[in-house]
Amino acid sequence: MPTQGGGEGHGRGRPARLPGHEVPATDHRTGQGDTAERQLQDLAERLRLANQDLDRLATLDPLTDLYNRRGLERLLDAELNRSARTGDPIGVLFADFDDFKTINARFGHAGGDAALRESGRRLRRSLRPTDIVARIGGDEFLAILPGIQEQELGHLAQRFLEGISSEPVTLDGQRVFLTISVAAGILPPDVTEIEQVLGWARGALEQSKRQGKNRFTTIHH
Repeated sequence: MPTQGGGEGHGRGRPARLPGHEVPATDHRTGQGDTAERQLQDLAERLRLANQDLDRLATLDPLTDLYNRRGLERLLDAELNRSARTGDPIGVLFADFDDFKTINARFGHAGGDAALRESGRRLRRSLRPTDIVARIGGDEFLAILPGIQEQELGHLAQRFLEGISSEPVTLDGQRVFLTISVAAGILPPDVTEIEQVLGWARGALEQSKRQGKNRFTTIHH
């Protein structure tokens, strides 16, 4: 005859419970929720990084890995705002290659691209770490020089020139010397957009071309 106990007897398939002790229940939903939350956080982080990469690619020139016009516009706007606060000047170097059509005619567009790619690296190396260099189209390059003083401008313009002309590039196994003509100046307060910068500097650039190329002309206010 089985003994009849209270409601807390040893039921079949149920763990025994001692007085004052409860067996904790396992909530499998909590673990699943934590995993889903981590997955969502991971996905959000990947999307953020992907958007950063897309934004970066949208501001770079794919041939030279310098900034493109869009990237330069952003950076120029930031520098103009900084200059308005601090009063620091902003210098500009506007460069165009001399007779670059002959490079394309002689070595083809692949040779021209190779020359621009190497030239982009040299122009970047010729300037200060804080300076900004962009390829704004074709064989034209524009450098923004934050905080530069007028007496330093000629020195950097000369370095810009020599970064290209001091040694040849090798195209299709041949050593070829390249040169650029440059306009150099300190931005006036009323020049605040890329198109205005180019219009303001183009006359001096054309003067460098007329005077024999491979030289810079300083823009005076």
